[in-house]
Amino acid sequence: MTLFSSSADINNYTLLPEEYENQYFYTYILNLYKKIYMRKIELEFKNPTKINSARKKFVEFTKNLWIQEITEDETGTLLNDKIQEVFELDFLYNQVKNKYDILYKELNFEKENKTTIFIMIILIISLILNIINFLMYFK
Repeated sequence: MTLFSSSADINNYTLLPEEYENQYFYTYILNLYKKIYMRKIELEFKNPTKINSARKKFVEFTKNLWIQEITEDETGTLLNDKIQEVFELDFLYNQVKNKYDILYKELNFEKENKTTIFIMIILIISLILNIINFLMYFK
């Protein structure tokens, strides 16, 4: 990220370099971090042994970084949006989110299957006990 300015306006060589150094540069670094971290999570989703930790990291990332506003400054917000567009962060986030959604649905399906099997076993045991009680009642 490079800062170009002219000396035609006094703000270009007094205020702008300071804002760039203290605000806008850190916006760039934060967005670079987001991109690297999402790539890391995406790789962890591909590794079956790290899926659970990747899910937790993705949820924490979404809570702490993705949905938070970086600045209230209009220029900073515009710059942040532009950096996100250049880094294709929305596309990358949606890719990772789709993988998360698929794994989450698969995990819920497995939990539902376990619950269904447990209920079936209880019903079969209950049926057997009822048949035994019914036979003992008529003896």
